[in-house]
Amino acid sequence: MKKRNRIMLITIFLIAMMPSVTHARNIAIYRESDFMSQPGEIHPKTNTIKKQITCLIYHKKEIKTAIQQGSSRVTATLFSQNYATIKDNLKPLLRWATISPWAIQDITEISLVDSGVPGPIAFELAKSLKEVLMTDI
Repeated sequence: MKKRNRIMLITIFLIAMMPSVTHARNIAIYRESDFMSQPGEIHPKTNTIKKQITCLIYHKKEIKTAIQQGSSRVTATLFSQNYATIKDNLKPLLRWATISPWAIQDITEISLVDSGVPGPIAFELAKSLKEVLMTDI
């Protein structure tokens, strides 16, 4: 009984903590404040992250190769198959004043799950993409 109550409380907590997402043409629109722990906080690597997102937009093949080296061929193939969805959801981040690496991972994972990729696989790809974007390519 205690275990069931604990699971129910965790589920309610997770649902309450999910960021607000509005869907328009299968592209999620996120608010910058959804990913900031404190208002006005500026992540020190924001400019680097913006450059890496721009690199992702224009250099798909290099990102795929880096994901394959860091993770697996399956993850890299999944990246190629869902490239348009990932790109369309990360592009609006370039207008944000501050971007954290966790925002990249969360937005990528949510957009992949929304497009039908199973949760654990979406998490693995999102984590791999975040790691690739945080290193110099």
